[in-house]
Amino acid sequence: MSSEHRITSDGRGGLGQGALGRPVPELWVTKDQVPNALSMRSSSRRVVCTTSGVALLSRDRLEATPAHELGHVWAQDAGHP
Repeated sequence: MSSEHRITSDGRGGLGQGALGRPVPELWVTKDQVPNALSMRSSSRRVVCTTSGVALLSRDRLEATPAHELGHVWAQDAGHP
């Protein structure tokens, strides 16, 4: 069983389109004891957060961290896997 989980849009605008009219990358949460977040680009763009990072962050930081990683994706300086 995979330890990664993809968070998807419900089709009603959720994660489908960003506020700036740009497509929002996939958001993944992976099980890991080390708090971390990163952005990746390959055939698809994605933002990855770890479960411990999600558990430890305040709501403000939980919203800001993926937004920061999204900036890397849009600036095209996200890492390659």
